[in-house]
Amino acid sequence: MKKIISVLAVLVVMGIVAAGAVFMSYNGDVKGGKGSSEEITVELDKGMGAYTVAAVLADKGIVKNELFFKLYAKQNPIADLQYGTFTLREDMSYEEIVKELTTPKDLRETVSVTVFEGSSIVRISKIVEEAGFCTAQEFIDVVENTDWSQFKFYQYVEDHEYKPFKMEGFLYPETYEFFPEATAYEIAETMLSHFDSLVTDEMYAQMEQQGFTLQDVVTLASYVEEEAGDPINQPDVAAVFLNRLKPDSPFPKLESDVSYYYMREQVEPYLGVGRDGSPVEMQQLVNTYMCVGIPITPVSSPSITAIKAVLNPTPDSPYYFFLTDLTGKYYYAETWAGHVQNIATMEAVNATVK
Repeated sequence: MKKIISVLAVLVVMGIVAAGAVFMSYNGDVKGGKGSSEEITVELDKGMGAYTVAAVLADKGIVKNELFFKLYAKQNPIADLQYGTFTLREDMSYEEIVKELTTPKDLRETVSVTVFEGSSIVRISKIVEEAGFCTAQEFIDVVENTDWSQFKFYQYVEDHEYKPFKMEGFLYPETYEFFPEATAYEIAETMLSHFDSLVTDEMYAQMEQQGFTLQDVVTLASYVEEEAGDPINQPDVAAVFLNRLKPDSPFPKLESDVSYYYMREQVEPYLGVGRDGSPVEMQQLVNTYMCVGIPITPVSSPSITAIKAVLNPTPDSPYYFFLTDLTGKYYYAETWAGHVQNIATMEAVNATVK
């Protein structure tokens, strides 16, 4: 009996020692002060609860033990968890971590970046540079050379030897808020993620049904965006381009001036060549007065309305030509002769506009 009591006593002591060790470990993790002071970026999604956040923090090494943070959150209920990108450290206390994760976004300093519909990758890179995040070239390098396979759309991005920019058209135009320390990767990832979220499974199915790839649709949408910024006119303009792509079309080239100005004002200055100094093969595959069908690249980032216009153009449109006057009115024609008449009408109207 004495032996049993002795064994039990030893077990009790061991239990107390073990509990004490756990408590000390828990208390040390809660107080912080240990670990690296190197900053670690953590991304939290909208709707995450404290327990899910605990798993993310443990995975990143911010907290040493996921269960410890869950216990802390149970004892100290965490309200108003924010979502987005946070910069944390291993040596932070739980209190400091929670304070950072519950600070409302509108109280944290951010830099606004606005990408307008119809912006090329070159223009977007300059916007990012002007905002002070990185150089334009650094941004383009990250966008072009990163494996973005975490996004569904990326598997449909087509590359070509003479395509000026592989990722042209996929940086979604929107106004974004970034923290001042945001990297080129984080900025690009946010823009590409936004694009990825807007293209639904139903839209992919619609593309396949219509015989288009995502690359086709984004390319055509970029032309629709450039030629018709107003969403009201986009289905009509999309119908004109799509009519030109039909089998046996009498006008199998898109013939949009936008492609010429894209090469002249965006691509060739970036390449460091003079006017029309880009490779002839590139011009033949990008310039819509040279290539038959859909060119190899978008000319800018289109809006989702332009993309939807390509998928849902004005039905039964008979037109192959369109133009606009200085008042914003659109003129459509089925034939070249009708287009010439519209040009005369347009010029007469423009002569009256001061």
